[in-house]
Amino acid sequence: MYEYRINIVVDGENIFVPRSVFIDLYNLNSGKVIVNGENMVLILSGGDAAEAKNVIIEFDKNRIIRKREYLLCCDPRLLFEETVFHQVRL
Repeated sequence: MYEYRINIVVDGENIFVPRSVFIDLYNLNSGKVIVNGENMVLILSGGDAAEAKNVIIEFDKNRIIRKREYLLCCDPRLLFEETVFHQVRL
């Protein structure tokens, strides 16, 4: 059995990554991190044929902010799906 996860560590601290950020990603073939001040972006590419996509995961030192998916079979600039993560305090 495989354990699927993405670990993101900023300044030595782990950021919680919800399963919904990565559970539908498969056949990943590249990734890179871009740091712009306090905001960071993880860009992943993968999938195959009609399911090939670029995924942009935005985060800061505290949490995942947003996940955006762009399908490469269509116009790769056209946003296919976006998930926004809110910080909930109990």
